[in-house]
Amino acid sequence: MFKRLILTTALLFMFVSTVSAWTVPQMRPYPDHWTVVNGSAALPAIAFGDGNTGFYETTDNTVNIVSNGAIVGGISPTGINAGTPSAISAVPYMVTEAATATNPVFTFGDDLNTGIGTSGADAVSLIAGGVEGMRITEATTITTTMAGIVGVGTTTMTPDVRFAQALDVTSSADLGGMSLSNWSATNTDTNLLDLKKSGSDTIGTHVVVTDNELIGIIAFRGSDGVEFLNAAFIQGEIDGTLTGGGTDDMPGMLSFWTTPDGTGNSLQRMTIDSNGDVGIGVITPDETLEVAGHYKASGTAPTFSGDVCGTSPSASGADSAGKITVGTTATTSCAMTFNAAFQQAPSCVVTGDIDGTEYAATTTTSILTITSATDMDSDVIMYICFGQGA
Repeated sequence: MFKRLILTTALLFMFVSTVSAWTVPQMRPYPDHWTVVNGSAALPAIAFGDGNTGFYETTDNTVNIVSNGAIVGGISPTGINAGTPSAISAVPYMVTEAATATNPVFTFGDDLNTGIGTSGADAVSLIAGGVEGMRITEATTITTTMAGIVGVGTTTMTPDVRFAQALDVTSSADLGGMSLSNWSATNTDTNLLDLKKSGSDTIGTHVVVTDNELIGIIAFRGSDGVEFLNAAFIQGEIDGTLTGGGTDDMPGMLSFWTTPDGTGNSLQRMTIDSNGDVGIGVITPDETLEVAGHYKASGTAPTFSGDVCGTSPSASGADSAGKITVGTTATTSCAMTFNAAFQQAPSCVVTGDIDGTEYAATTTTSILTITSATDMDSDVIMYICFGQGA
């Protein structure tokens, strides 16, 4: 047996010495293993098929992967890469470290803090510069971290520097933007644009909001050639003191703002408070409708019923609102007929001219009657009526 081993070894060394002139890989025996040395991309040390596909060691602890005589990847103590080691900065790279939400294992060349990692089971993290920018979970949800901005339709995100938007949807096409679609046979299923706020700085923690605290803004902005400025916006805020503690108490109000010509500062134009009171030009309305300044309704003015409004009265406006000038004959009442009857008797508010005369209004579905305890001769009376049309 010993003689056979010596003969086999001698023949093997004779074979290696014979083919060494071909500069092919060599095998060297060690006490517990054999080592393959040399090799190249054209003749890998460990080859398959026609001999130009396999592996060979280029430097100590670095193995190149060869396909059809060309290097397609490498293995080193730090990881696995595609392409040649000299071009590592331009190729994908798999790092031999544990992946986290800020430490990627699939990177791009020598930029080892940018790539793909994981925050845990069934989650993939997209990481840039060691910061988790986006997380995708098994529930097919996509989460953007506070440190990142998601751009749709653009590779250069340009949100306004005054704000901290995390989503930038950009388009140069007509009617570009964002669409919310709902496909359901249930009548109550619909789309939801949800603006919400907690009084806590910690994400996911509930702290009760307070009176006058802003909870959402929808802004309409245009460029002045240098920056985007507000043309108009709708603002939601808390309107009252909250009980807190999950008592389902959340009084709110909406305010509508527009920007006058020649300035970049928006002004509050209309308010709907938590009582349902509406103020036009009034920030804190005290009535169902409070208007600062004049108002006008366009349409066909009501007609007068008989001679009950003095001699030659006149009216302008429409059924819902307008102005009456009482005739010149002394009278204490004025009745006018709506052009189109309301479904129910409307609620009408009447105000007089500067002499301070007080008026009362009664209505049917088709007639508004205004009365006064004193003579209404030539009075100018404003009216506004609320009701459902025919």
